[in-house]
Order: sequence, then C-alpha cells, then structure tokens
Amino acid sequence: MMFDSGTNPFTNRDDVLRDEAERVVKERSKAGLDGLTGGLQFVIINTEPAGLRETAREFLRYTGLRYDSGFEHDTHQACILRACIGADFLITSRKTPENPFASFNQHPKARQIPNSRLETFVFETPDLAGYVQIQKKRGVEFFTEEPIQSDHFLFIQTEPSRYTGNSVGLIQWTGERGDMVFSGRNNLDWELEKPDLPHLKNIHYLDHAATRV
Repeated sequence: MMFDSGTNPFTNRDDVLRDEAERVVKERSKAGLDGLTGGLQFVIINTEPAGLRETAREFLRYTGLRYDSGFEHDTHQACILRACIGADFLITSRKTPENPFASFNQHPKARQIPNSRLETFVFETPDLAGYVQIQKKRGVEFFTEEPIQSDHFLFIQTEPSRYTGNSVGLIQWTGERGDMVFSGRNNLDWELEKPDLPHLKNIHYLDHAATRV
C-alpha cells in the first residue's frame, strides 16, 4: 500500500482506481471544465543549451517529424518540428539558468543533463480565461499569473506535477492555427534536412502518450 501527500491511503487495485477515476471525472464536470480541453496541439521537450540542433536532427532521423523553422528570443532558442497529422513538437533550450523542471532530473544519468526532459503537453482550449479561472479556484498553480499573449495565441502552463514532473499547457488560437512562434523573436537560419532512410516510411505521427500517475 502507498500513501498520497494527504492522509488518505492509496491502494493499487483496479476497482479502487476505477472508482477514483470516476470521481475525478465527476469533479471536473461539476467544476465546469467539460468542453474546455481539446486535442493535443504540441509537445515541448527541452534540451541542453549546446544540444538543440543535434536533438532536432535526432528527432528527424528517428520519427515522422519534419523541420519547420527555428527562432530565439530573450529566454529561449527553439525549433518547430511538424507532423503531417496530430501533435507537433517544440524543441527548446533555455538561455537563462532558471529551470523549474531541473529538480526532477536527480537520478544518476539524468543529473548529468539536468535541462533535458519532456516537459509539457499542450492542449487546445476555446476559452483560456475561463479555464484558468476555474482551475485557480481548484488550487491549480500556473507559471504566470495571466496567460501569455502572442500574435496568434494565448498560452499558459501549470507548474510541474510533483508526481510526474510534467506540466500541462493550454493554448487558445487567436490567429493562424499552429503558429507557435512568440512575439519579438529572431529567426534561426537553420537548414535541417529529413534524412532519406528506409525505416522512416514506417514511422508516422504521435498516436498516444502516457505518463506515470
């Protein structure tokens, strides 16, 4: 038997887990969250400052993603990898030492690359302000007090989960869908070609994602 951060014991039995899942669904519905979370838009993976380009090349070699563009602003460098269907990927690298995810990379191998991890799953919402208002009342904490506004979207993300080390991002498209470039950016003059490898014809888009609970 395991215990959560409160006083209630957690039992790893299927019937208990199913009951808890049903309770969570009912709580979300009662809070007014039904219909406020749409499909997965993109996944954010962060890497070490010197490893961004090589990380992008590795994704091109082993996934169905294709390079779209790269950009940088005051705090990040990033490149966008597109999928023909489904979620895109945003590969980022911080230009500042602050990293709210670093404390989750404390195991022997991860400690050597403290900035490299899958960080955020970003979902669409039709009403970001409404979503944030409801979730704050439920005790959910976000990185920023208000959503970030860019040319084509409003965006906010939660603090990393203490259970998984991952964050949930919410985006409301206000302009061109899929344009995740922040305002005030400089474009990176990169040319990253998709390698012509036989195994890539069998690899397509991200069809599911899983996280530990």
